[in-house]
Amino acid sequence: MLHNSDWEEIYSREEYCNLYRRLIELHRDTGAVHAGGSISILPVMYLLFSGLFSEDNDMLVFSKGHTVFALYCVLAMRGFISEEDLMNCCKDGARLGAHPPKNLVPFAPFATGSLGHGASLSAGLALGLKLHDRAGRVYCICGDGEFQEGSCWEAVTFSVRHKLDNMTIIIDCNGWQGFGSVYDTAGYGVDGLASRLSAFGADVKTCNVHDWEALCSCISSNSSGKLSAVLVSSVKGEGLGIYENTLASHYIKIDDSIAEKAGIIF
Repeated sequence: MLHNSDWEEIYSREEYCNLYRRLIELHRDTGAVHAGGSISILPVMYLLFSGLFSEDNDMLVFSKGHTVFALYCVLAMRGFISEEDLMNCCKDGARLGAHPPKNLVPFAPFATGSLGHGASLSAGLALGLKLHDRAGRVYCICGDGEFQEGSCWEAVTFSVRHKLDNMTIIIDCNGWQGFGSVYDTAGYGVDGLASRLSAFGADVKTCNVHDWEALCSCISSNSSGKLSAVLVSSVKGEGLGIYENTLASHYIKIDDSIAEKAGIIF
């Protein structure tokens, strides 16, 4: 586990830009949708697997499974899955599909993507670690729209009650969900979600997805006895030109024209 001040040692702009381009290429080559959400969660996954996550002790539940290409690209970069698997993604008989498969890697045991289930699965893993007196942390990756699912709040209630301070829920707050904006649907944004989680008893931190120092600090610091919730403000489809920060980025298929224009703008 890195200390909060070590973010500069694990972040490489060149490496991240190459990762972004690989993600765009994967969406183009497979014709898969959900590029917007894959882009918005990519910085979190990059930072997590650049030193914050221990594959020997920690567990991952990628609840917002429709954006799994971000996870695939990071795992391939770090050598956890092969480039061949990545290139064959979504083809007939391929190991990798449009949602995470069961036992993708030893530390990610669940098939996910049916939104609202990840937090409960994570709570079970975190409780199991405590009951067996095992070291390690469970990281659950969710979306802000996903937190309109009642099962997420049941999981938060359970996790707070059982003092699962070995569990971190990271919520990608890009402001969009399947049929519109999160604010228009739920009536609140990041601040509203943060206040609700705090009221439930979670230790809540908020940051911007490209403030690498703050993001590293929020993910790596945890309050004893409390569930940790990290709300990350992001931009859906960042770098996709007219599709940036739009509902369209949820469904757009990346073609050669879009891929050529996509760029790192931060």
